[in-house]
Formats: sequence, C-alpha cells, structure tokens
Amino acid sequence: IKREGNPSTGKKILDANGEPVRIPGKLKAVKGIGWYIDEYGIAQISYNLTNISITSMHEAFDATCKAADERGLPEWLEVDVKKLTGIFKNRPERDDLPSTINESLVVELYSK
Repeated sequence: IKREGNPSTGKKILDANGEPVRIPGKLKAVKGIGWYIDEYGIAQISYNLTNISITSMHEAFDATCKAADERGLPEWLEVDVKKLTGIFKNRPERDDLPSTINESLVVELYSK
C-alpha cells in the first residue's frame, strides 16, 4: 500500500474510490502482509508462496536477503544468512538506535 512519508507508518494514499493505492510486489505468485505495531515500535511481516513453480522458496528467500542487504545492518549487528543467525557484536548505545524505539515497550513485550 502506498503511503505518505514513512512507508511503514505514513498515512495511506487512497484512490478516487477511497481504496488504498497498491504498489505491485517484486515477486510473482507471492501473497504477503505486513503491519506496524505502534505500541511496540516494531513491524511484523509474513508471506505465502502460492505457486512455487513461478516463485520458489529459494527465490523468495534470496530476494528477502537481498532487500535486507540493501537496507544495511548497523555495525553492532552481524548476520549469517546461511546459518540463519544473528549476533550482537556489542551492546548498542542509545544513540545507535532509531529514535522511534521506546525501550520500555521493548522490555514490556519480552517480559510477557
């Protein structure tokens, strides 16, 4: 869905009929959904492969990895995509984190 400003949290842009303007996806035969949880300052995504002869699991995984690489990682985080693991190389300072993170909500989320 096309949004004003921030692509995750910005106001939805609507067409003449009041319906959200949709942006075509990068992968064919893949249905996905994503949502932003304001209370915790995080996003959750999920996608389903509806025809693996059009887009295979490996193609979808590789495209996901490529998009993550293009977005970049902070220097305090290391990811091994072959092992599907992530390592905090050191504890980030508050200034290293996005301003949208509310630490008290993160603690609350993981305390449940």
